[in-house]
Amino acid sequence: MEDISRDTEVLQDYLGFFGLDQEPFDADLFYGGAERQALLDQLNHLCHFSASLAVVMGAEGSGKSALSRALAETIAVDQYCLIAPGFMESCGQVLASIARAFDLPSEGGTPGQLLSELRHFSQSAEEESSAVILIDDAQNLDDETLAALLSLLQGQEASLRHLHLVFFGAPELISRLDAIEVSDVLIHDLYLDSLDPVQLESYLGFRMLESGFVEGIHVTPFDLPKCELLVQQCGANLSLVHQAAKESLINASLPKSPARS
Repeated sequence: MEDISRDTEVLQDYLGFFGLDQEPFDADLFYGGAERQALLDQLNHLCHFSASLAVVMGAEGSGKSALSRALAETIAVDQYCLIAPGFMESCGQVLASIARAFDLPSEGGTPGQLLSELRHFSQSAEEESSAVILIDDAQNLDDETLAALLSLLQGQEASLRHLHLVFFGAPELISRLDAIEVSDVLIHDLYLDSLDPVQLESYLGFRMLESGFVEGIHVTPFDLPKCELLVQQCGANLSLVHQAAKESLINASLPKSPARS
């Protein structure tokens, strides 16, 4: 109990020290710099005008999950599902998760039955609408599941409910998709680059400002040399950068020990 209260006190001291009204590295914030807003706009366009699969590839910690959540926020809540399958999740489990998200029968069905439900759902609308399936960590999908999901895009020409798939995953995902033989399915390859030190300086500054930091009152804690060091330490993995940045702010806020003679 003492450790928890001490941690809470340290956190409050650090937020107050920098004039922050929220923890800047836990907050769900979308950073539109470094071409991220342009990529989000492109995905939004594809989800409205192209019955296809968009694959967003990037290194671990490059911000794919944040991008997937930002894209979900641009889509009507009843027109999308966002899932992040685990490594050992079966085809049936993934299809059941998607079916539940669209309020379709999902309990006890075989992969074939679930696929049939999803296909009927996507092709039985009576008026124009969309259904967007967003899958984060898509590299965890096995080949059976990838082939099943791709097959949902076939025969969409006459459908009034336009189905769209967006995968967010590691770069090796695209070669696995290319090896699956599914005709008449358009795949868009998109890339999310990791942040370099200059972009990271802007990114961390954005998070600080969105969390209440006021430039001029406090010294900017993340200058370019500091960001270069963070990239060296964390390899531009934003999860690791967040941990290191938070640690740095906490250390900066701690009382300094008096110099010893």
